[in-house]
Amino acid sequence: MAFILPTPLIRRSRHDPVSFSPRRRRPVPPPPVPQRPRMTYQPDPSPYSKSDFGNGSDSAPSDVELEAVDVPASAVDAQTRAVPISDLKCSLYAAVSSTNRGLTASADDRANILSLVAELERAKPPTAPADDPGMLCGRWRLLFTNALDVLSLGLLAPVAQVGQIFQNIYEVPLEGKGDYDYDIENVVQLEPAFAPVSNVLGGQSITSITVSAEGRKTSDSRVDITFVQNAIKQEKIFGMQLPNEIPAAKFAIGSPVGYIETTFLDEDIRVARAPPVRSQEGGLFLLIREH
Repeated sequence: MAFILPTPLIRRSRHDPVSFSPRRRRPVPPPPVPQRPRMTYQPDPSPYSKSDFGNGSDSAPSDVELEAVDVPASAVDAQTRAVPISDLKCSLYAAVSSTNRGLTASADDRANILSLVAELERAKPPTAPADDPGMLCGRWRLLFTNALDVLSLGLLAPVAQVGQIFQNIYEVPLEGKGDYDYDIENVVQLEPAFAPVSNVLGGQSITSITVSAEGRKTSDSRVDITFVQNAIKQEKIFGMQLPNEIPAAKFAIGSPVGYIETTFLDEDIRVARAPPVRSQEGGLFLLIREH
């Protein structure tokens, strides 16, 4: 073909294009990250020496056997159940406040109160009642009881309501002592069933029933009782106090005998228990001192 010249005859002019390949740049490495100085930790020296352990190390052996110490159950029970007497008494006051001396107590109320009383008896003061006869004497007002002879007073509700109940204990003087050590009076105050109205309109009316007895101390906490007589007396009529000269109606008792076991006694509270009667559980009496 005439238009194609042999290669040697072709001269390259300076204007002829020249092909070339671009030079590749070498990648620039990133600047080195500064290294944080390494922290070295050395444990505190062991308080033990190699001579303390047979394994030749400065640390305590990993299989140390702990010696078991037997703690009496009674000691644990005393620590877990120890409650200050003042706290127990406050709990008792709160528990009995809505029971009307036990006349309106429910089964749960009685169970709770009996549990608190038992705890109070376990925390009894170091002084026995017989060590200080004056502690037992005085005028005691009933806070709670489960004794049937007292609870049966609730049957009078249609005609009368039960007021305050007291137990008065007087020590017999040495010159007048015979076979007994104490004069005891159980006093029940009764008000008419319409007392909530009459007390507001005309004043309070109170009839008292007093059971007199003689007490003989037989142990540090027990006093045997011989009942002597009953007496009924009108103390107030519509707020007017009747004179003491008006005699009370008295009825002799056939000298029945019982006892009172004082299981807790301090300057302001007393717990007493009476013997079982006719297969019934013995009565419990919680009383507070009237000053």
